[in-house]
Amino acid sequence: MTKPRELLGFWVPPFVFTLLFMMAGLTKIQADTGIVGKSTRADSIQETTLKTTVSKQFSSQIDAEIHAYNLYAKRGDTAAMARSLHTIGALFCREDQFAIGIRYYFRAQNLFRTLGDSLWVANEYNDIAFAYLYWDDYSTVVNYYNRALALYQQLDNQQEIALAEANLGFVYSKMGQPTKALLHHQKAYKIYLLLNDTANYAKIYHGLGDAFRLSGNYKQALKYFALSTRFAPWSANKLQIGQNLLREAEILIGLGQYSKASYLLERSYQELKKRRSGKWLKNYLEVKVNLAEITDDQAGALKALKALRVIEDSLFGQRQQSEITGMLIEHQTREKEEQLATLQTNFQLASERIRFRDRLILIGLAALLIMSLIVMAVVQQSRKRKEAYRMLVEKNQQLLNFQAICVEPYTVETQEKTVDDQKESKADDTQIYSSIAQETNEDARLLIARLDRLMEKEKLFLNPTLRLTDLCRKLKTNSTTLSHAVNKLHKKNFNTYLNEFRIREAQHCIARGDYRHLSMDGLANKAGFSNRVTFSAAFKKITGVPPSFYIQTLQSKKQALDDTD
Repeated sequence: MTKPRELLGFWVPPFVFTLLFMMAGLTKIQADTGIVGKSTRADSIQETTLKTTVSKQFSSQIDAEIHAYNLYAKRGDTAAMARSLHTIGALFCREDQFAIGIRYYFRAQNLFRTLGDSLWVANEYNDIAFAYLYWDDYSTVVNYYNRALALYQQLDNQQEIALAEANLGFVYSKMGQPTKALLHHQKAYKIYLLLNDTANYAKIYHGLGDAFRLSGNYKQALKYFALSTRFAPWSANKLQIGQNLLREAEILIGLGQYSKASYLLERSYQELKKRRSGKWLKNYLEVKVNLAEITDDQAGALKALKALRVIEDSLFGQRQQSEITGMLIEHQTREKEEQLATLQTNFQLASERIRFRDRLILIGLAALLIMSLIVMAVVQQSRKRKEAYRMLVEKNQQLLNFQAICVEPYTVETQEKTVDDQKESKADDTQIYSSIAQETNEDARLLIARLDRLMEKEKLFLNPTLRLTDLCRKLKTNSTTLSHAVNKLHKKNFNTYLNEFRIREAQHCIARGDYRHLSMDGLANKAGFSNRVTFSAAFKKITGVPPSFYIQTLQSKKQALDDTD
């Protein structure tokens, strides 16, 4: 025997499934019979549930974007902040809260303008225009679409130019100006053909069809609406099929084909209802009221008219109107604040430039003062050096005069006598010097005496190629002995010994004035030097001053004596 619990477990699942199926069918029937979906309590519950779900999802998205915006603001990432504001505005506009959405679009546009991103500024103009289109404010819409078009043309962005032209054509169609609408749609159509942009064919065909409809060319209008429906699957606009069907129904009503128009209206309603487009549902209800009045369907006209009033109140109420006015005032105030901020920034930049110029002037003056001090120090040092050189020249001149007057050259006899005297005087002093050392010193002195006489009388030092070996041949001795004698008695090497004779000769030439017709190279050669470099180095080493300064000092002294006389 079957237990009651088993029977209950067997029948409950099919019963629940059947009940759910019946409820779903009842809800579908009730939703189809009502115009907007508020005719029954079940439909109202379903719509409320849907709105609650969307509201929760929308709220979470908004919270996430605002949190992201705050993070970008802390990091100072202006570009990311602008994109985040744009996304927030788009989310509000998607929920038909255009007043709030436009406010965020304006903020995003201001940031993009600060960044100099013309493409994003133009995109914001497009979005703002679309939001104003929701309230049928066509003059403002045309203004913003034209701004966007001008920026796209500057950027030479053909895709966006075509989109802006199509948008302007759509607005002029809404304004009842089919000639302008057709002109803009044709411009957009040519660009799309060049770009082979099939995704936008449906939109542009719809725009051309709408323009021809307004101009009364219904044949062309139906042709382009059919083409738009054909390309609708490739279009990003999911409302395109419903829009085309609605426009075709309007044309058929004008042609008197009411039954076919009614059929197309119902099809368009099904497409528009899927997309939850309140704006186009409003257009559908307007056409529905018109068709019901033409066909004397008073009940249908009244029903559609009531639904139309509900949608109009939800789309454009008094509260939203006040929000729009406040938003415009806020936007104008923000623009004034931006202008004031720009003026303040320019003033600060001008002040910075003035301060920077003053700093440069002070730095230049300080550098000039330092350079003046350095030049003064260099001049003072040069004066001291010249004074020291002058004193050295005077000492050299005095030495030359003393040597010319007081010092007689040694003769061989004098030197030999001196040597003999020394031999006699030192012969007795055997305790101090050894006989070998005496003999060596006497030979060296005799050799040096002969060398000095040879140099004084024959002036062998005037030969630039004179070598130690040449003197050794003349004195009949070897280079070691002669070099050792010069080093021991004159306390200098052979080259210095030789150069002293040459420098003394050069000094005599300068004193006599023989240098006037000679260059420095000539004076060096006349004194026995092979080149002026060696001459200048030896002159400065021996006299302490360069030859040019020595000559200049003697000339100055001579000029002073001539002036005194």
